[in-house]
Amino acid sequence: ELVVQALLNLDFNGSETVVRLNGRFTPYCEADVRALVPARPNVLALAMTESAEDIRWLDSLVTAVETEHGVEPGSTKLMARIETAVGVLNARDIAFGSPRLVAMSFGAEDFTNSIHSERTDQGHELLSARTSVVLAARAAGAALSPGIEIDVSIAAVGFVQAGLGIAVVDALLPWEQFAGLAVR
Repeated sequence: ELVVQALLNLDFNGSETVVRLNGRFTPYCEADVRALVPARPNVLALAMTESAEDIRWLDSLVTAVETEHGVEPGSTKLMARIETAVGVLNARDIAFGSPRLVAMSFGAEDFTNSIHSERTDQGHELLSARTSVVLAARAAGAALSPGIEIDVSIAAVGFVQAGLGIAVVDALLPWEQFAGLAVR
């Protein structure tokens, strides 16, 4: 309800509004979509996306809610948050799952948990998975920017510098030492 009120009442000064949804199989996802779509966010980001069916389901639900509320059909775009091993393995199919899909992002923390691994400063445990998501998104013409990468390791630096996403990171780390990164 707070997010709906913010979308309806705050001036975002032309900024794109992206709202993260809980995963498809949570008790909140469908109700959140039904509440959010009439408030007209630019993009709905589905957490824990693991299959193209997840994206097709969301596309169908968003279409129905747009129609019910007089919102232009197709105007609400989608983002897939790839955060599990299953999602990474299905990234290509997810990327082509809906013409509404405009972006994909990779969630390092949940992914690391899904493979029962520990995060390292170097992020080697993430390289293959992150690359798979990048390739899938690029092949489908989806963006990784403004993909949101929540990452507290040095592993995000190369991807951000290459323009393949943005990083929301621990502000206490010395990020200003890396060229091409904006610290806010």
